Amino acid sequence: MSSVNTTQVDFKLLIEPWIKINKSYLIKGLTINSQDVKKDFLFIAINGEKHTSNDFIKDAIKNGATCILKETNSDLEDRSIEYSDNCLVVKIKNLKNILSDIGGRFYNYPSKNHRIIGVTGTNGKTSITHIIAQWLDLLGQKSTIMGTNGSGELNNLKPSINTTGNPISIQKNIHDFVTIGSKITAMEVSSHGLVQHRVKNINFDVGIFTNLSRDHLDYHKTMESYEKSKFLFFSTHNVKNMVLNYDDLVGQKWSKKLNDCFLISIKNYDLSSLTKNYIYVKNIRYVGQKTLLICASHLTEFEIEINLLGSFNITNVLLSLASLLLLGFKLDDLINTAEKLVSVEGRMEIFHNYDNPTVVVDYAHTPDALHKALSSLSLKKGKIWCVFGCGGDRDRGKRVEMGRIADNLSDKLILTNDNPRTEDPKLILDDIMSGIKDKTNLHVIPDRGKAIQYAIDKADQNDIIMVAGKGHENYQIIGDKKIVFSDRDEVKKALGLKNDTNSIK
Repeated sequence: MSSVNTTQVDFKLLIEPWIKINKSYLIKGLTINSQDVKKDFLFIAINGEKHTSNDFIKDAIKNGATCILKETNSDLEDRSIEYSDNCLVVKIKNLKNILSDIGGRFYNYPSKNHRIIGVTGTNGKTSITHIIAQWLDLLGQKSTIMGTNGSGELNNLKPSINTTGNPISIQKNIHDFVTIGSKITAMEVSSHGLVQHRVKNINFDVGIFTNLSRDHLDYHKTMESYEKSKFLFFSTHNVKNMVLNYDDLVGQKWSKKLNDCFLISIKNYDLSSLTKNYIYVKNIRYVGQKTLLICASHLTEFEIEINLLGSFNITNVLLSLASLLLLGFKLDDLINTAEKLVSVEGRMEIFHNYDNPTVVVDYAHTPDALHKALSSLSLKKGKIWCVFGCGGDRDRGKRVEMGRIADNLSDKLILTNDNPRTEDPKLILDDIMSGIKDKTNLHVIPDRGKAIQYAIDKADQNDIIMVAGKGHENYQIIGDKKIVFSDRDEVKKALGLKNDTNSIK
């Protein structure tokens, strides 16, 4: 739609594919949040879990909305027009399904002029997007990210509410990224975002699949439904090149369904006969904090050095490497800069101070993520401590699994509150404890700050403490209140570290 631009758009042209109106209405912005409405804005009123599309229309009009797009559940009202306080209201059924297209039309489909890497999977999305952005920065390429930790340039992120934002904000973000000169965006793509059509009208140059394990079953109900939601990314969206983790069973299955995938393995699978583009690890050697890899690929055999903790970070690095190769970056340049990659905030982030134990803060909040995080500590001498809890008003079934995993992989276990939300914290802790057989080394300290302090006070110098579940988060949700709380800050305080450092030798 050539007549659409980013400063002002004729509402008549914007919604032309869905409904014809006679009068022109000039709009200068659009939003689904009535509090963000300004003069001459289009307000998009959609139904939510706890509100209807009617609830905020008056606020939007008061704030200056020129017209309203309103979601309706009625076939009779679909594509009809009414007026509210002299403001045009257009009703559309299943409005959520076309928001990405509406946002794309308003911002002139900005992904056409921008390279985008989408990352989906249960775990690893945030780490991979940050690794890609770090690597691009090291190569002198201006880039941006969208995801759990925020959106924007790596060192200037704006907070995000969801892993994958709403369709309007996604299109606006890409438009803004192009405006500031970003060439590439690495973006997290959640299962919710896929099912809810939030990225439907985005052109992805590369799509990455990390892994699939239990999560979000409060929403998807079954693992089969969860897997199908993730597969939507590759089967129904605009993804030009696909990178799959072949070490994951779902990745293996999908590699047979999808054509010409770039396959990655750290388990010495010879992938040369399965696809034309591949990287697999032939040998892994750990030297101090460094990980040295010998890899085979469709290009050549090569060695690469990284300084990130955990075997899953090897996978994250290679998936990132594959995506950048597909965008035309040179293997030698990527190899030469790999050792400068650093851990992502709240993702296997290491804290240490003199003769205190080492502390690792990680976002692991699923059984698979907790298993991988704790397994990565097995190479360390001393005892492994684990401080964690589970979120309330979420999938209860994973709690017993996480209790079992923590029991098996740690020597000392401290259960504490995560984000209990509106659930009784004691019932959440009881659910976790039902998976713990050996309770002799178990302590239950509901106050998360005190639990972290206790572990650091009691652990020996050679011990390592995993504080899992919240990672980068700077809040805790108790009841319906969000209070200021950060695992990272609590660890630094307990270790006597300054805010701008993670370690004192």
